[in-house]
Amino acid sequence: MAEAKSRVKRKSWVQIVAPKAFHNAVIGEIPLEDPQTLVGKKVSCSGMTLLNDMRKQNIDITFAVDKVAENKATTHLHGYRILANQIRRFVRRGKKRISLSILCKTKDGKIVRIKPIVVPITSVKGSIGAAIMKQTEGAVSEMVSKKTLEQLVADVINTSLQKDIKKALHKIYPIKICEIGAIHIEEEKKTKGKKLAKARKVEPKKEEVKEAVK
Repeated sequence: MAEAKSRVKRKSWVQIVAPKAFHNAVIGEIPLEDPQTLVGKKVSCSGMTLLNDMRKQNIDITFAVDKVAENKATTHLHGYRILANQIRRFVRRGKKRISLSILCKTKDGKIVRIKPIVVPITSVKGSIGAAIMKQTEGAVSEMVSKKTLEQLVADVINTSLQKDIKKALHKIYPIKICEIGAIHIEEEKKTKGKKLAKARKVEPKKEEVKEAVK
């Protein structure tokens, strides 16, 4: 009687590397029987590890695998987020944050959802809160339209985007903190029928400014 022999497919170690903008840094290794199953998967990496910077320990950067060849998986940038515990630190007792979720398009045609977090120097209500939200949406959508996805995330990591948004919002009301809670690419099928924020400069109305400085 012939014995059935089961063949165990040998696993190969696949190295996952970040895009050129992140110096093709190795972000992980994984053993797989079929390395091609990795294509399309998403991998997150701590900003501290990826950038070798302790100050970036509270951010995660996400990549999606493009292809696998010779046991090396190449990726493209997919998203960015601040860890929840860091977001909680932004808001002190007695202060309120304004959170937005803005759908817009980058210079290289990527549809992204960007989530700014704004904390005014004092709590605001009514028309001032609405004016801050309107100004934030207009400023963010315009800034995003002038950057590729990689440029956008790079500017968030080095905080230059947050500084530019904060400067635009000062036309409405003094802002204590401006942060970007998350950025991620939206799938085209999920954005079908949804309205993108318009890339435009939003100038505050005179009455809004007057109310803000009362």
